[in-house]
Amino acid sequence: MKLVENIFSVPYLIINRQYEVLYFSKEVEEITDLSSNFLELVDEGSISKVQEEVSPAKNKNKVEINIYQGERKLDPLLIDLYIHWKNDLQAELLLIPKDQRISDITVSLGELRSRLSNTNFELLEEKEKLQEAIDENNRLSAPFIELSSTTALVPLFGDLNDEKMYTISDNLLEAAQQADKETILVDLTAVGDIHHDGIVVFQNIVQSLSYMGIEIVVIGVNPDHAQKINQLQLKLGLRFISSLHKAIQKYCQ
Repeated sequence: MKLVENIFSVPYLIINRQYEVLYFSKEVEEITDLSSNFLELVDEGSISKVQEEVSPAKNKNKVEINIYQGERKLDPLLIDLYIHWKNDLQAELLLIPKDQRISDITVSLGELRSRLSNTNFELLEEKEKLQEAIDENNRLSAPFIELSSTTALVPLFGDLNDEKMYTISDNLLEAAQQADKETILVDLTAVGDIHHDGIVVFQNIVQSLSYMGIEIVVIGVNPDHAQKINQLQLKLGLRFISSLHKAIQKYCQ
């Protein structure tokens, strides 16, 4: 590298196609620690931009980049890089620092992006915790209660939708297999709204229990439930009893 006297008092470099610094003005050292290769002065986030824009194919060009101000490579300096290729082998570069207010805004935006990134991560964690709580609540919405050696009760709570039914499906089928019951009473007394997709998943659960040789008896069906089940026109192959008291009298005596 050679120090040259530039006619203008601005940071000035001449580099080759390998980005090696051939000549430089003393003003370069006022804004950055000079290195033998220009890419070593460039902030990591701007390197790909330099490699794309500082090319003989683009004879004259201007690009906004960040360069390092010191050996510790902290507090990148925002500059306008003016490029002029003298020929296919050498390019002249002018490094013009941006207005300090713009640099301050850039730093502020970087800090904001960092805070937003942290906030997004925190929101993701909270979303995962919320989903875990929802799943746990859904699992607790269908406890498996053994009433006798042959009969078990599964009371459902809340709205009957596909998310809830998918959540309780595995636990219910596993509990039924381990308990080895002949009859399961499914109590809908505490069920709110019945969704179409929830009934579809419920039908799959009933079919799986039927394959295990278990009889399913549905109790506590109110007129609204009955109307929706009838509108769906699903043949679940179920038995219905109006109340839990009658079902216990029939299956637990």
